[in-house]
Amino acid sequence: MALRQGALPLKCLNHVSLVCKDLDKSVAFYRDLLGFEEVRRPQSFDFEGSWLFGCGVGIHLIRGDQSSQVVERPSAINPKADHLSFQVGGRGDGVGRASRLGSGVSVPRVPPRGAGGGTSVPSLLIGVPAAAQSDHLEAVVALLEALGMHYERQRVREGTIVVSQVFLHDPDHNMIEICNCDCLPVVPLGASPWLQRGPGHAAGLGGCAATASAADRFCVDARSGFGADMGE
Repeated sequence: MALRQGALPLKCLNHVSLVCKDLDKSVAFYRDLLGFEEVRRPQSFDFEGSWLFGCGVGIHLIRGDQSSQVVERPSAINPKADHLSFQVGGRGDGVGRASRLGSGVSVPRVPPRGAGGGTSVPSLLIGVPAAAQSDHLEAVVALLEALGMHYERQRVREGTIVVSQVFLHDPDHNMIEICNCDCLPVVPLGASPWLQRGPGHAAGLGGCAATASAADRFCVDARSGFGADMGE
């Protein structure tokens, strides 16, 4: 798919930067709960922070100070608020350290923050009964329940497709969504003629690579159409 005239030559989302009150708590949340990996950060920075990588994207944490104040966010969970959304996965879905960092990529091990003590939480899907892992989102809910973490659930209907969502907060009340959103195909508005040219064109949507299976589903569902039922 050719780049739209005037559009910037972007490839994909590289990282999200968040200012946090307590750097150690935020690192523990994204590393120990969401499964991100701490990676090396440029030593030339003159401010405190931490870089993490996972799910193909970076999380850059910055300790708040007078020049970068932490945004005070509501404590109530509101699914309509700004949020980061993560596709749910499991142990067999390539969510390990090597797959997160990329095939063949060697990253020096960074000593964990607070290695001498402190508390952390188990990674998602760790310690969850095997039966619960058959439904990865239910496993996420089971772990959040076990940790006593507050969350909200929501479902979105589109014809026969049901997207299940779980919303929770990080330590600074930034909204996090965990969902099975990949069951809902991405269909450009008014793009049916383009879609019928073949699944190979789906890889050109945005700048990041699309898998063949996703592209195939993308085209098949676009031809079959959706119902009008939405939301719950």
